[in-house]
Amino acid sequence: MGSRRNYAMTSRMLVLGLTALLALIECSCHLSDQPMFLEYRRPANVPPDATLVDQAKGGLWERCAYDPQESANRCEVYNWRGGVLYNEEFLPYDGGAPVQPNELKIPKYAPLAGPDAICLQNGRILLPKSGFERAKKHLDWIAGKRSSPS
Repeated sequence: MGSRRNYAMTSRMLVLGLTALLALIECSCHLSDQPMFLEYRRPANVPPDATLVDQAKGGLWERCAYDPQESANRCEVYNWRGGVLYNEEFLPYDGGAPVQPNELKIPKYAPLAGPDAICLQNGRILLPKSGFERAKKHLDWIAGKRSSPS
């Protein structure tokens, strides 16, 4: 009788374990899409020196360089799957001079970082030239310099 009881309990535990495993596999929050795993799954078209910046729902790959001939910062922003979001000149949010090469260090996390704002370790923020006014208005609103985001 005791071995039958142990067998029944073992069978229940096995069924519960398999059910939990299947639920985890079917979970809508795919673990492989999280930044801690994305770092090891760099898409083929993302440059090797691009930084994975953590975001609430995945991450962005960001890379910036200084172009001395144009005296400008060129940045590339990719979504976590490698889709190009920006590949253009970026301007400093503070209106200052372009960021020099030794200061173009992108941290893995910055509260204001996003596809429209590249935050640097030195505290400066770069915005895409094509959407500069829109992104600047949004950051001004976040910083309390404007009463509305538009």
